[in-house]
Amino acid sequence: MAKTAGLSGVHGSDIDHEVSQTMAAAVEEMASSVAEITSTMEELSTSSTQIADHSQSVVDVANQTLERSRKGSTAMQLLQSKMQDIRSDSEQSLAEIMTLGAKSKQINKVMELINTLAAQTKLIAFNAALEASSAGGVRSTLFSCR
Repeated sequence: MAKTAGLSGVHGSDIDHEVSQTMAAAVEEMASSVAEITSTMEELSTSSTQIADHSQSVVDVANQTLERSRKGSTAMQLLQSKMQDIRSDSEQSLAEIMTLGAKSKQINKVMELINTLAAQTKLIAFNAALEASSAGGVRSTLFSCR
């Protein structure tokens, strides 16, 4: 029995040693896994920080683009308003030109009438002068006969 107990003690010591080595290997493997996980977490943290920085840059660019779009939209609305003003002014100018053209035609007709009247007045005056000179010749004949 002592022999069995001695064997059992030796054998138990080997088992303890194997268990210790297995546990040490498992702890080492866990430590390695924890180190790997920690490294991965640090990489993820760095990546997350970079993504956050890039996201902020994207947000900044988007805000700048939005502001420029708003300014562009305002400028386009102002341009459209100015173009409408120009169109309105052009239409008004065209209407005034048409009115002036009609008045110019009326003035031209009045001038033609005045020229016609002037020509007729000259003709009447010339006719009157001829009659006066003819009558003057008759008068002088009448006065000479007496």
